[in-house]
Amino acid sequence: MLHERCAFFILKAQSTAGKKKFYCVKAQNILSQLQSSLRITDSISRGIFYLYDYCYVILDRGNNADLANALEIINVLNGAFRRLLRRP
Repeated sequence: MLHERCAFFILKAQSTAGKKKFYCVKAQNILSQLQSSLRITDSISRGIFYLYDYCYVILDRGNNADLANALEIINVLNGAFRRLLRRP
């Protein structure tokens, strides 16, 4: 899933000082794809869009606190979508 790959790149950005910007850009590219795939028809999809946008912006800053915040949001969204997919 794209959420997992985005989380992977954020973790890599946290652990590598030299290539932090490189991995942040990779994660931002995934967030852009997730945003463009949304059909914004209600408040839930609009909220998800804004969460992706927020993560995109804080990845630009690149400090470890912001990376941890973005990672937490992405992991929560990933868990929510996984639970929805398992539902009968």
